[in-house]
Amino acid sequence: MIDLAAILEDQLFRRVLYDVFGRDIMTVDDVLAAAEDFGGRTGLALVHRAVEDFDPASESGAEYEADALFAGAGLVFERQYEIREDGILVARLDFADEGLRLGVEIDGARFHSTPSARFYDRERDKALTRKGWHIERLTTDDVRRRPNTTIRHLRAICAQRSEAHRAA
Repeated sequence: MIDLAAILEDQLFRRVLYDVFGRDIMTVDDVLAAAEDFGGRTGLALVHRAVEDFDPASESGAEYEADALFAGAGLVFERQYEIREDGILVARLDFADEGLRLGVEIDGARFHSTPSARFYDRERDKALTRKGWHIERLTTDDVRRRPNTTIRHLRAICAQRSEAHRAA
């Protein structure tokens, strides 16, 4: 990780860091210990900044980036929001607005690209829809390559959900 910090730009290094932590390859303490062992190397400042900014509520770099994108656009969502029925966990949403009953999921290829994962996501979304939730699925490309379009889309969904709640 220390060597990667010396050659990768900030955002890419943070993506790798979230992937490493998400796969339980290393812990935050492991990275900090390695940084101490390699004092004076190029990239140590980036390692320290990235570890200090690390948000364990984000399960991936894409979620971390989405949170920053949403906050920068003034969209406020609760992170890792749990929906329970009779005490049983039905779903944990990456982002949610409980008042609008809007969930936003960030679908990275690692967890959402297989046929079984897509089937599971569809079934889960149907169950949440029956409970009055609207689930908006975004890809990492939506967050990283189309941020303005993504924000406009989410604002439109929020406005529609808000209007529907007022009319109800």
